[in-house]
Amino acid sequence: MNRIPVNDIKKALESIIHPESKRNIVELGLVKEIVSDNEGISVTIESPRPNDPFISSMKSVVVRALKDAFGPETIVRDVKVPAKVTGKPAGKKPEIVLDDVKNIIAVASGKGGVGKSTVAVNLSIALAMNGYATGLLDADIFGPSIPLMFNALDFRPEVIKDGDAQVVLPLERCGIRVLSTGFFVDPDDAVVWRGPMASNFLKQMLIMAEWGKLDYLIIDLPPGTSDIHL
Repeated sequence: MNRIPVNDIKKALESIIHPESKRNIVELGLVKEIVSDNEGISVTIESPRPNDPFISSMKSVVVRALKDAFGPETIVRDVKVPAKVTGKPAGKKPEIVLDDVKNIIAVASGKGGVGKSTVAVNLSIALAMNGYATGLLDADIFGPSIPLMFNALDFRPEVIKDGDAQVVLPLERCGIRVLSTGFFVDPDDAVVWRGPMASNFLKQMLIMAEWGKLDYLIIDLPPGTSDIHL
């Protein structure tokens, strides 16, 4: 294949938006190296933050962006994502551990528009009214409705520092700790969520949120079956 200029590759990578900051990965300085020659393209992506779940999904996202920009015949030789994982034993896959959550209830449906979010909200309110410490996570990345149902379309979670880690403070409404993907994206903004990015952003919300001690965490899943459910 003909060599593609590095500046053109960089411009193509600007189409990849980090869901947390809503800035592209080039602007954020996550693209550390681009090598382009007649044999193909190699890209190195690296985040300064350990255990960044967004970065772990980068390989497929970068390949898709480059092939969308330069054609399906584009040869992407390598997408390097150096591991920067801390606090995990070698050879073991990082897991989500919510030690302070006693029970997790996922509310799902095969199709949209059947009242799934309404059930999740009513269940959360009923549990809270009966004295249970309750959290509600709106995991419907493609059409979050919880912000509207709690009259919180303009709410943006506060992010605080806890040592080297960042902690997201959920919204408190009706005695429920509420966190939604809709709190991180303006309704008028178009963000392309590919499968790995969506599921990893959900993991990030679960890990970073300051849920406190909960009796129940209700998760409102998107309709259908996708990477998020898995």
